[in-house]
Amino acid sequence: MVRIQRFVDAVGRYRDGREIHKGAKYRMEADDGSSSLTVFDVDNSDVGLYRCELHNQHGRGETSASLTVNGQPLT
Repeated sequence: MVRIQRFVDAVGRYRDGREIHKGAKYRMEADDGSSSLTVFDVDNSDVGLYRCELHNQHGRGETSASLTVNGQPLT
């Protein structure tokens, strides 16, 4: 989970530099000063660098995490 300050005007989430959007694959939540991204049905195609950008009247910030997949798919 990514922790952010309150009063964030804009949040952008990216995988390998491309913006991602909520839907069946991704759930994005922001509540009480924090933001989270959940990736569903993870497989090798989800490997990459995930980044969250935050903007408000005081400036900008970002954080990132690498996702790797190990093991065999569940059947």
